[in-house]
Amino acid sequence: MTGHPSQPPPGRAAGPGEAGGALDESTGPQPAALDDGWPIDPPSPPTPAPPASAPPRPTSAPPPSAPGAAPADRAAGSPPGPAAPEWRLAVLGYLGVPFLSVLGPLAVYLAGRDLAFTRRHAAQALNLAITVLIYNFCALLMGGVLALDSLSVALTVMIPATAALWLIALYYLARCALAASRGGFRQVPAWLCATLVH
Repeated sequence: MTGHPSQPPPGRAAGPGEAGGALDESTGPQPAALDDGWPIDPPSPPTPAPPASAPPRPTSAPPPSAPGAAPADRAAGSPPGPAAPEWRLAVLGYLGVPFLSVLGPLAVYLAGRDLAFTRRHAAQALNLAITVLIYNFCALLMGGVLALDSLSVALTVMIPATAALWLIALYYLARCALAASRGGFRQVPAWLCATLVH
């Protein structure tokens, strides 16, 4: 079949650039058309996937800390320490021994019986105070027996022994109070601190 070269083959509709069978040279090549005459949009480029090393974004804010939670500036993984009222009471229990003897740590022990940290330190301070009180009573009895023979011998033996006992007790009281202020615990030797109160 011979026809005009600008006419479309039979069974094909003329495109938008082919008006009356002629190609529109001024507009250039036109996008392919569907059967209804609308042009086909070019496919959009695929969106790049996020890198595998990127950390996941948080979906929500972290929950607020509980009232008894550790402060936020504490390093992660460190053991939780006592609250300020707990270690202050513990230090007060140790410092009360030289001035109030058994009454100071006993008051702290009763006041902080619901706080495990305070109770442990107050119990040790109370045990140390009771032990030192027993040693003082024994020294008084021994000094009385020695005084029956010679007062000068009794004073010469018992005053240095009692002073040494109190110096050692004050040393351990200061070390234990310092450990309590840092949130720790220092054990007093059993010969100086009998375990009478838990």
